[in-house]
This record gives sequence, structure tokens and C-alpha cells, in this order.
Amino acid sequence: MITAHNRPEELRATLRELRRQRYPSLELLVIDDASAESLEPVVRAEWPEARFHRNPQNLGLIGSRSLGMTLAGGDYILTLDDDSAPVDPDDIARAVRRFEREPRLGVLTFRIHEGLEPPPPAEPQAEQYMHSYIGCGHMMRSEVVRSVGAYRDFFVYYGEEGEYAVRVIDQGWSILFFPDVVVHHRLSPLNRSEGKITAYNLRNNLWTILLNVPFPRAAGEFSWKLMSYGMEIVRRGELRWGAWAIGSFAAGLPRVLRERKPVSPAGLRTYDALRFRRIETAQALAEARPPSAGERWEWFRTVWLRRRRGRGFWDRRPGGIGKSRWGTEAEE
Repeated sequence: MITAHNRPEELRATLRELRRQRYPSLELLVIDDASAESLEPVVRAEWPEARFHRNPQNLGLIGSRSLGMTLAGGDYILTLDDDSAPVDPDDIARAVRRFEREPRLGVLTFRIHEGLEPPPPAEPQAEQYMHSYIGCGHMMRSEVVRSVGAYRDFFVYYGEEGEYAVRVIDQGWSILFFPDVVVHHRLSPLNRSEGKITAYNLRNNLWTILLNVPFPRAAGEFSWKLMSYGMEIVRRGELRWGAWAIGSFAAGLPRVLRERKPVSPAGLRTYDALRFRRIETAQALAEARPPSAGERWEWFRTVWLRRRRGRGFWDRRPGGIGKSRWGTEAEE
């Protein structure tokens, strides 16, 4: 399932990459989010048998993904951006085999390589259960959509994965980082604004807390997100977008509070363990205990402080800084 908007050549390149997949039973579903010119000619030229849906008006990335999740007919939904595709021809088959080994595995999130250059040979990595996933390269069991529902469409753009992951975990499904599949995210500069991405992430992360986290725990989470994203907005010189994020957050509060449904204590305990501890087996996940203060500090020191992020506004060199557990950038 691919959502696309105003990037016909990126979509064409992705469809050609997907044609290399050897999995025998694929349904291709393309959601054109009201592009200025219909993307159907591109789809028909590259994949004539594809299902194509064109939104009569722009729904946003998240609304389009929600729609695609409900339209998809397969047992598993591979979600891609119009500028991302699996690298190896057997990747889809490999992911399906992994799902079939574990009935409560709800989402596979793949290793992501970002940049125009193709990824180098990947170094071996161990599987790890996660508290979230990456939208441009993941596969979801359709049964998850039936039990959890779709995304919060009013998020519009960015940050939907973290909110959805909280509900997935609360429903007893697991999310697994599966590094045996690599997705090349070409990271098209078209329709991409780093300030906009940061602002939507801030707003939607704050809404996620109010939607899902019990009081008074929400107060601490809220303060942490506001501080960390505020630092990033100042460092990136995106004060205008920061002001927009706060104003938009406030404007959406009535709806967020109406839809608020805190997760269960068991769901929150599992979510916390996944955030602050490395969990590599289903048994360890089932036996997860609340993280200690030492584990939280170790996460802060070794993960958060070293996280991948954009450079400050004073540093115009290409690429970002830090490292990600999810994948690599071409500059690395």
C-alpha cells in the first residue's frame, strides 16, 4: 500500500523497484491524495492490475494511510511512501515467514536506509521488540487494523506511528524490529519541509500523551516532550513553526480530550519496558517488568543523547548527526 501526492517520478521508481519482488501473491494499492494531476497514468503504465484510488480532496498522509488500511485485501499490509521500497527481491516473502512464526506479532518495522545512494551491504543486527515503528517501511497484520482501528486522521502529517503503537501494544500485539529486511528511503526533497516535520511531530506527540497516558503520569511525559522538541525547534531556528505547533495543539484540545482513552496499567508497563530496555525474545517481552531508574538513565545516556537529528541552523553541512537504531543515512 503506497500513499502518494504530487511525486509521479518517485512513484514510478518505487513501482519499478517493487516489480523485483518474488512473492507470488501481491495486491498493489495506490492512494493518490488529490495530486494536482492524477497519478493513475503512472500506475497503469508500471502496474496495470493495481488497485488505484484517488481522493477527491486532500486527506493528508495519515488520512490516506488510514483509508488504505481499510481498503487493503491481504492478510498483511506492507506500507511504503512513494519514495521508499524494499531492497532485496525476497524481502516480502521473508517478512511474511516471520509473521507466520508468531501469532501475536502485529507489526514488523524494517531497517531503513535514507539517502539517494543505495544502501551498502548491511551488517548483521539482532531482532528487537520495539515501542514504535517507521511509517515509510513497515508491515502490519490486517487483523491488527480490525482490532485496533485505523490512525487518528486529524494528526494529518507525521507522528501517527507512535500514537498507533501505544494502542497496538495495549491490545496485546507486539512490534518487532526486523533487520533482515532493508528499505531504501530515497528521501525525496519534494513536498518536504524540516520545520513542518518538527512542528507536526511536536503537536502530535503532545496529543498522543493526552489521548493515551493516564493522569498524573501525563504531566511528566508532556513536560519532557515539550522540553525536548522545544530545544530542537530553537536549535534548528524554526521558531515560526514552533509557534504554529503550540497554537495548533491548543486548537485541537477539545477533540483530543473527547477521544481520550488511557491505556491499561499492563499496556503501559509493557510500553515502558520497550522504551527503556532492549527486549529480544517473546518470553522476555511477556515477562517485562517496569524499567528501573538505572535503566532509564542508561537509555538517556546511550540512546537519547546520541539520537539521530538534523544539524543546527548554523551548520550547513549535509546529513544529520547522531545514530539511529532503525537504520542508516547515506552520509554515514
